[in-house]
Amino acid sequence: MWKWRNKQKTSSERRVYPPRRVGQYVTYIQELDKGRWVALAILLLGQQEDGTWVFLVDSKSPEVENRGAVQVNPSPKGNDLGVLPLGAERVRGDSDEPFDMPQVHLSLAMNLLLAGQSQTAVDVYNDEPVEVDLPCEIAQVFHLDGAVGQYELNPRVLLTGVARYGDNISVTSFGLNDPQVPDIAGYEDWVDLSHLARVEHDGFALQYPATWFLRTDDNAEPRDGVVEHTAYTGGITCSAVLGVTIYTGDEAWISEERSALLERFSEEGLSQLGMVPRSHDAIAPPGDSFISSSDFLHAPVDGTSYSLISRSASGNCLAHVSTTACIAKEHPRKSDTLASMERVFRKIVQSFEFV
Repeated sequence: MWKWRNKQKTSSERRVYPPRRVGQYVTYIQELDKGRWVALAILLLGQQEDGTWVFLVDSKSPEVENRGAVQVNPSPKGNDLGVLPLGAERVRGDSDEPFDMPQVHLSLAMNLLLAGQSQTAVDVYNDEPVEVDLPCEIAQVFHLDGAVGQYELNPRVLLTGVARYGDNISVTSFGLNDPQVPDIAGYEDWVDLSHLARVEHDGFALQYPATWFLRTDDNAEPRDGVVEHTAYTGGITCSAVLGVTIYTGDEAWISEERSALLERFSEEGLSQLGMVPRSHDAIAPPGDSFISSSDFLHAPVDGTSYSLISRSASGNCLAHVSTTACIAKEHPRKSDTLASMERVFRKIVQSFEFV
């Protein structure tokens, strides 16, 4: 068990990344040949009593998902790089490819974290910037030579400072996901909507952004015949949630559950949830499936939601797929972000299939 600090120490040292705090996240995509890719999500879990940081690393390829942890000493001594693996494991899927090994995926995250270990690396920000067009409105980078590739740094990128690494790893989002933060200091909470990928889970397949990690929800209330999967992404001022609930049982029970879901997404049911249906955004699903699109009504934040209710051909399985976006009313990118989310949400719910 890690021994966390009761209060984080504030460092006056200059780094290539903004000041670290618990709940910060950053995501990356590595694009390989033959349509292969690796997605990474790095989350800062906490700071230990000895001052070292602990990061959770989720990773995914077309075949597998892995999870691991990394410890980083912000003030290493001598030849010590200060970045250590704390273990990695397979979460989903199966692959004999060496590049899909949990330890290999974890090493990618470690290479990204290494860029910030040198206190002199921040000196590159005195150099002439290079114009780029990268996600999260990153328009300039500064080059830093690494041991196995060139880093392209930007001082806005949380946790690592790395906007791009080598010629195929790019940042796709970053932000702060900590509900304990009392005040909004800015709007640097980005949701990755890129690289939609079809992923097969136990009993179903769905297309969604590669850096989203749809996992069985251990916090869900146990129910016989019901399995819930959830993916949370984004931060305080802008976030998205993907949920998939699978019901398995006899046809009569499935019909009852389907009727209850349809009632929830009726105009009256949505009103009780604080939402209003979108009459201008009708989507015609196949068969007896049902798709609902709705907006928040009188909520402290703006947002939108798309849901699919689909019954298997055998009649003994039912799926409820939901996508929800929340964004601060004062967010400067609100209109464009919601429009992008809506386009992606439609694709997600329409991609569902039983397998």
